[in-house]
Amino acid sequence: MDPAVLGEDSHILAVAGEEDDGVGLVHKMYEQMREIPVLPPAVGKNHCIFKLPPSFKSGIDKSYKEPQKISIGPYHKIDNQINIKWQCLEYLLQKNEPNLKRYIESLRPLEQQIRECYSEEIDLSTDDFLQMMVLDGCFILEWLCFTCTVGRHMEDVSDRHPLAQIDRVILLKIYPVDLLLLENQIPFFVPEKLFEVSKMTLKGIDLSLSSIGAEVFSAILGIQPSEEHHSRFREVKYCLHLVDIVRSIFVPHDVLMYPDFPYPSQPEFRRTTFDIIPRMSKLRRAGINVSPRKKDSLLMVEFRDGVIEMPKIILNDLMCSFLINCVAFEQRHNNRSLDLSVYALFLSCLVKNAEDVEYLCEHRVMDNYIETDSTSFIENLGKGIATDPGSFINNLDKHEGFLEGKLYFFSLCSRVNLYYQNRFHWQWTNFKAEYFDKPWTWISVFAALVLFVLSFLQTYYTMHPRR
Repeated sequence: MDPAVLGEDSHILAVAGEEDDGVGLVHKMYEQMREIPVLPPAVGKNHCIFKLPPSFKSGIDKSYKEPQKISIGPYHKIDNQINIKWQCLEYLLQKNEPNLKRYIESLRPLEQQIRECYSEEIDLSTDDFLQMMVLDGCFILEWLCFTCTVGRHMEDVSDRHPLAQIDRVILLKIYPVDLLLLENQIPFFVPEKLFEVSKMTLKGIDLSLSSIGAEVFSAILGIQPSEEHHSRFREVKYCLHLVDIVRSIFVPHDVLMYPDFPYPSQPEFRRTTFDIIPRMSKLRRAGINVSPRKKDSLLMVEFRDGVIEMPKIILNDLMCSFLINCVAFEQRHNNRSLDLSVYALFLSCLVKNAEDVEYLCEHRVMDNYIETDSTSFIENLGKGIATDPGSFINNLDKHEGFLEGKLYFFSLCSRVNLYYQNRFHWQWTNFKAEYFDKPWTWISVFAALVLFVLSFLQTYYTMHPRR
């Protein structure tokens, strides 16, 4: 610990005599504070590209942490994929602005700003750094535009495009997973600047590059947005990198874009703490079920009349990679709310074993396509949020997305727990399970009820014969 923090007490320790019995304790406490290791420097205000913390790396598939086919930025390097970047650059120069110097010089004034986006120091010369940014930026630019064109106008795709020679599985399944790794990013203003310099135009597509990115990844993720949500792609802006762009699909920067978010209206549910809810197999014992909800954002979960209504989540490699890296990004960046982190925590509460996953799949709120154990993935995702969940929860209210009146998951979990703790719901569920789950059981109950009514009528008319 820095001795400067001792202040006036350091002088007291030096001159105090034996007559002050409290000085010994003060001295002992300061000695213990000196032994505390110095905390690491705080995250810089411009940092937006981080390395995954250790809590996210344990138990997580390697492909969700490190690029397998294409490396972007300075943190990883895949040498055998460098040719495709040079080919994309050459194609860009042939089809658009041909002066390579203009691309380089457009980024030169931004070099320091780009370097400050990384949480780690980048040990590259200016020339090597700019070359990397031009190559990686042009590759992202070409991949987004090519994929968007493929999705909209298959006949307009040139066979001469270098990406047209890539296997579609790699192009549309493996590349997207790599491009959504937090450690595998460049600031998005780099490809945006190159897009501006290139003067590239796409037939029938009048969107910004970030909006093209949102559209491309929505299609690859299997999201079928409504017309209203589709028009919002035009409003996607101020995104820091590709992970942030995909995050904007689920978490609007302006909450007014989602007027039907189930924000709590009753004061008693405006919570500032997160109630951990039981897993799905336990909730079912209290009569709580799940139902699919057709909404554009995974976050639009509602609870009413004992039913958790939630949009379907498609668990594939791309979604798993995105969730891990987006949650890590939200927790490290100072100006992003923890919306998806809380959703991940909510999901990890529901799923604790294979039975829970199977139930969610049967009720069409989850499609499971990952080869590894989906239960372990969700559990590790929840663990990665924080070593101490209480610490994570207690700091949620410090983020702009969790101001009072917007704590939709806080409200939902609080209401779920209230319903779960009501003994009447347990008794009624047990009664239905015992007497109505099997057809012959409730038929027997119905027959017994009819027999009781007939016996009652017979007794009544015996005692009160008609005259």
